[in-house]
Amino acid sequence: MSAARVPSMPGDWDLFLRELDWWVAEHGNARVPQHATSRPVDGKPYPLGRHVSKLRVRKAMDGLDPELAAQLESRTGWAWDAASAQWQEKAAQLRAYFDEHGSLDGLTANQRAVGAWLVRQRTRVDELTDAQQQALRAIPGALEDRKSMVDPFVDRVHTWLAAHPGATAADIAVKTTLTLADGTEVALGKQASNYRTRYAAGKLDDASARKIESLPGWTWGPRTDLWWQRLGELRAHHRAHRSLAGLSAANPTLQTWLRQQPSRALTPERAVALAQVPGALPTVSKTEEIVLAARAWLGQDTSRTLSSVTTRTKLELPDGTTVPLGRRLAELRRAHGAGELSPTDIETVATLPGWTWQRGAHA
Repeated sequence: MSAARVPSMPGDWDLFLRELDWWVAEHGNARVPQHATSRPVDGKPYPLGRHVSKLRVRKAMDGLDPELAAQLESRTGWAWDAASAQWQEKAAQLRAYFDEHGSLDGLTANQRAVGAWLVRQRTRVDELTDAQQQALRAIPGALEDRKSMVDPFVDRVHTWLAAHPGATAADIAVKTTLTLADGTEVALGKQASNYRTRYAAGKLDDASARKIESLPGWTWGPRTDLWWQRLGELRAHHRAHRSLAGLSAANPTLQTWLRQQPSRALTPERAVALAQVPGALPTVSKTEEIVLAARAWLGQDTSRTLSSVTTRTKLELPDGTTVPLGRRLAELRRAHGAGELSPTDIETVATLPGWTWQRGAHA
């Protein structure tokens, strides 16, 4: 039998390396598919994948100069066998999915091929190389049963709470992250969001749900509930101290929340509710507060009109508090008739749809 033929080398080694480096810059690694081409050379797509495949075969046959082999191995993601290259590609896709979603929930539904690949890795863990096992273990949940991930999640939330005095689990936003002792950054907020989604879909077992519910301040509802919870805490502080003095020392998290509100696009309901706490929104005038209350009342039911407001009309807020809208609008009309409103106040009130200064008149 004749000896197996050693595949040929690229005709221009420097050209090959330039095209390989171009591929790495474009795709992030040197895992070039067999039939892939790169940039045109002499008017034709350069057969980069074919050259890569031939070089792998030459290496397996001990037909590649060690210095040239070292040059290839210095490229990011280079692998000498196609199977290893494909494994690394799937592992990279798995890592990217975790980084985007904060967990591996929904992997099979969203990326069927990667999900099926991960199932196969779990069934043959003992056959994986040490480097492959280490790569998968670096992705939380990749080699663990989903139920077993609840305990680490709960522990991490407690770690985050310890670093944020005054905060509760309800303060964990989607973008919240936690840096572990080994430097790994965990997308804590995304994990919390995923558990809420699974719970709402009935896909979280009772034992796991009970563990998560043990977290201080945890709720299964959306984080919009947190805003009203924070407002309740602010009111409680004001009642206890008759002012907002000392808030920063007593509850730094609440102070930060309050400081952020003026810069946020508050809905009329929220702006009115916050303005009911003296000193919470010092930049909002009394007239602006009444106008916001009127807009909030109109927004709760699109069939409403200001002409139907009586002195008994009240704005009911989501937290159960009420604002005497009818009486306050009557006060505005009285102040206007007495010439007590500034031009700015008059202009502000006039922006209300259907507003008239005479009760019962039509705009």
